[in-house]
Amino acid sequence: MKFLKQFGAKPSAADLKRYSLSKNWNGKLFENIEETTMDFSWSKLPSFLKKQFFEKKGKAPETNITIKPFSSQLFDKASNLMQSIWYGHSAIFM
Repeated sequence: MKFLKQFGAKPSAADLKRYSLSKNWNGKLFENIEETTMDFSWSKLPSFLKKQFFEKKGKAPETNITIKPFSSQLFDKASNLMQSIWYGHSAIFM
């Protein structure tokens, strides 16, 4: 079974060569430019929910996003590779 790079496939030699051009590649993986943490506590939940549901600033793009038309004929064309379309935040058609 073949996987797409986005879903865990091993990078090819060409991919690794391209990665090496990035200053964020340390030879094994990419390193974040800024420290990124996954810490979250229950005490932060009320302020987080308030921000998510009631603050509007920064929630919409400053300009409209161009939507590319979907061609079902091209998508349905016979292929031995998995195909996917990203519809938005968490909607994918495979």
